[in-house]
Amino acid sequence: ASGVGTSTLTTPASSPWRTTSAASPQSAYHPRSPSIIESPGLDLHLSSQQQQQHGATAAGGSSATSSVDGHDHQHSTLPAIVGMEYAAPCRHLVLLTEEKSVAICAVGDKGLRVHKEIAFSRWLAISEVSCIHLGARTHALAIGCRNGDVEVYNLMDGGKYERTISLCDWGFTVGDTGFVSCLQWSPDERVLAVGWEQRGISVWSHSGCRLMCSLRQAGLSLPQMPNKWTQANHHHSAAGSPSMSTPLGTPTAGAGYGEMMEGGVACLMWGPEGYYLLAVDHKQPHRFCQFGFAKGCKEATRSSMLQWIQADDRLLLVRGGEQGPQLTLRHVVLPQSFIALNWPVRHVASSDDGLDLAISGRNGVILHNLRSHKWRVFGDIRQEKEIRCRALTWFGKIIIICNERSNGAFELLLYPRFHLDERSLLLRKPLGEPPMAMDASGDFILMATPPMDLTMYRIEIQGELSPTSLPQVQLVPVRELSIMTARQPPIATPILSCWPGDTDGSGPSQCMVLRADGSLSQLDLDKGSERPVATGIERLWLSSNHRATRSGSGKSQHKAGAAVSGGSRSEDRPWWTYFNNILWLYSATGMQVYFPPAELSHHHTADSTGHGRHKLQLEAELEFDREVYPIGVSDSGLIVGVSQRLVTLPSLHFHLYEPIPKAQPILPCLLRNLLMMQKEQEALALAKASQLRPYFAHSLEWLLFTVLDADFTLRSENRKARRRAQEARRLSGPGDNGDGGNGQHPKSQNGAAPLSAREREEGVLLGRTATLLRQFPQFLDIVVSVARKTDGSRWPALFEAVGGPSDLFEACFERQQYRSAACYILVIEKLDGAGIGQQHTVRLLDVTLAAGEYDLAGELVRFLVHAGRDGSSCSVPESPIASASKSAANNGPEDGGEVRMGGLAALFARLGVAGQTPQEKEQRDKAAQLARQQRRLQRQQELEERLAREDEELQRRVEEMMREHACALLRRGDLRELVEFTKGTHFDLPAFLAAERE
Repeated sequence: ASGVGTSTLTTPASSPWRTTSAASPQSAYHPRSPSIIESPGLDLHLSSQQQQQHGATAAGGSSATSSVDGHDHQHSTLPAIVGMEYAAPCRHLVLLTEEKSVAICAVGDKGLRVHKEIAFSRWLAISEVSCIHLGARTHALAIGCRNGDVEVYNLMDGGKYERTISLCDWGFTVGDTGFVSCLQWSPDERVLAVGWEQRGISVWSHSGCRLMCSLRQAGLSLPQMPNKWTQANHHHSAAGSPSMSTPLGTPTAGAGYGEMMEGGVACLMWGPEGYYLLAVDHKQPHRFCQFGFAKGCKEATRSSMLQWIQADDRLLLVRGGEQGPQLTLRHVVLPQSFIALNWPVRHVASSDDGLDLAISGRNGVILHNLRSHKWRVFGDIRQEKEIRCRALTWFGKIIIICNERSNGAFELLLYPRFHLDERSLLLRKPLGEPPMAMDASGDFILMATPPMDLTMYRIEIQGELSPTSLPQVQLVPVRELSIMTARQPPIATPILSCWPGDTDGSGPSQCMVLRADGSLSQLDLDKGSERPVATGIERLWLSSNHRATRSGSGKSQHKAGAAVSGGSRSEDRPWWTYFNNILWLYSATGMQVYFPPAELSHHHTADSTGHGRHKLQLEAELEFDREVYPIGVSDSGLIVGVSQRLVTLPSLHFHLYEPIPKAQPILPCLLRNLLMMQKEQEALALAKASQLRPYFAHSLEWLLFTVLDADFTLRSENRKARRRAQEARRLSGPGDNGDGGNGQHPKSQNGAAPLSAREREEGVLLGRTATLLRQFPQFLDIVVSVARKTDGSRWPALFEAVGGPSDLFEACFERQQYRSAACYILVIEKLDGAGIGQQHTVRLLDVTLAAGEYDLAGELVRFLVHAGRDGSSCSVPESPIASASKSAANNGPEDGGEVRMGGLAALFARLGVAGQTPQEKEQRDKAAQLARQQRRLQRQQELEERLAREDEELQRRVEEMMREHACALLRRGDLRELVEFTKGTHFDLPAFLAAERE
């Protein structure tokens, strides 16, 4: 007996408990006698369809049955319960039955203590369930299925289906993995571990991003790490680095490079803080496999100069992205003297200038300077043990620690980054409750404490902060707000700075609130009103143009700085200064961009639905990647993420999982939004400030591509809307549409139908984009590159905005950009005609031969010969003669001869002249039809002869140009150049030499 009251499903014969309420020695420890609780509802054995027919209430009129008298209730008619999960916050009890079905029971306010309040609620519309696991804080119910998939439901939203996690997109079926054998949410419920019965284990984020998978793709050759890669370096090298533990025996040697968990997963368990995952293989139950993990920092809610992932004893800093596209990870291992006593790492914060890192463990805080690579710790280990950090942030050169004392009280501690000691403590501020979220911006710090109390302090510094002097610091409360709500607690409250109407005295008046269930809202700290923004948000980062840090003198300093990890250079105006506040949100749909409404209210008009462009929008270049998890937004203009790959190590008999940092430029997104705001000058300044970035040309190309795609979609929607409107007017009849009864659409002054607001937007943003791109030398290459990657139906709109293709060809020709000019030829043939395209091709061939660009000249020769042999009419507009012949062939009754005959017959009929007999009319029609066929054949023959002559003339001209160039090379005696010419253009040199000899 453990001394805790219990409720049992059955009462075994050997149970020492009594089923009466009589006093006993056990009742002193158990205030209630044990009770027997049956399956939820008398109709638990019904299928989901039957349950829907009978309603949520059981057939017997009761939704739950309980008994304390020990009577038999015919247990044979009730399905056996094989699994249970309980979430106290949402008061839900989830049951898994032997029939592979899932039932949800509602629990009373007193929880499981009062068993009579446990009532059957509903069945989930899912069958063939193999296992379940419920996250108590996020209320996310993961259900493993017999088909190998995992379905996730949200119990707080009425058991709403959220998503399916499956390996089908990677080519794995249930025949490869078997059914889902076990599920386990991590301690913070941010990731889900999935194990299969036959083979494999994987880890997924809550949004459905695959973070790690032990299954090896078919036909994939794995990279091998160099021998100098040490055990210390690969210990946390990945999403998971496995290690074997054999408590009951010795591992078998010589296993080779086999898959981890290739025998199926028997059970799973997460370690402290989610840094380790333990798994047992079905085929090797005497040992378990341990996977080590590094995770993103959940406290990082602002764009910063440093990006990192944290492991249990180290940080992995992302380096690069400024001067080159390659990103690497640098391991920063904590000193053994600190981590041995304070394992594991819990909180990490980066200073605004990117020079210092603050790291907390189970106890204590340690500082690391990235420039000097030195560590700073408490000199007195007793002071270090008194620090139990619950939140961590920076304020300029001051580190702010939310500390939990040994007596359970909470306090704020402010230390300078120069010295960690009780004597250098700047401020100790007692707190009534532990903060659920904390954020600092400018001179202000905002804390959210249970249940939903928000307090904003202004940090006042009197004196100079330096290694030799300590100023006086005060926290002055400027705003206090208490909200009574039953919603989930907040996990992040970033402050929106530079808000209209804010004053220095009262502090910022707006903040964002991200709750544990993924709901995001904008909170007015003056009125206490919340405006919902989005749901299902997993991570957020705020970019603000107000980054003020305090020096010791109390003067405010705005710093852009340079990323230490990337070796960047300072810019006069960083990208985040062009916007007041930008929110980057990550969810199952990808990265989304949100502009608070006050930012755009005077820039944008409402759309057809009445909502402005400040609403949440999904950016095309930031779509959801199911294998790259974002860890932050860099001040260098990149969204940084981490993926994993399998690698091998010669000294180990299993694979490792190496993290690969990846980056996505956000410049196209920023430029597009500035152009939508009609801030062309700001967009140009931002583009010029970024033109030395390695991803600049790619960003401009993607900007033009996405704007063209959006414009094409807008035009298509407008055409469909016009057709629907015309069809509605036609069906409504005259007089029903406000047109004065004439059935015509209202006309404008010039006689055309007036344009709607959406029709007036056609080509506007595309024109602004073209104007911006013309300011850069990459303009010609960008346009032709986008044209080559888009369908020809979009070319007219593109070249209407950027200029005619022939004009752009001439610009490339003048700048001697011959390869770009060659790419324009296809567009010229499509839009301007085959004749003009061939003329430009011959001109370009002439100059490329003279310039010695023989590879390009060879491509032009093959293009000319191929186009000539194909008649040139397969990919270019036809000549008027060909069009007329096709029209005559397809529209025979419209031939002029029959029209004239019909007109004469009608004239004769009106004059009273007798018509011909039916036999004569039939003979006349046959003769006319034969004459039309002969004329069509004659025109077709003439067209083919003309094209053949043009083809012969073109080939003769090309051959003559090639021979003349070969003769010129021979006359100069430049044999090396002649060989290059022959190799690049595939010129028949032996035939040419034989002809010259003759």
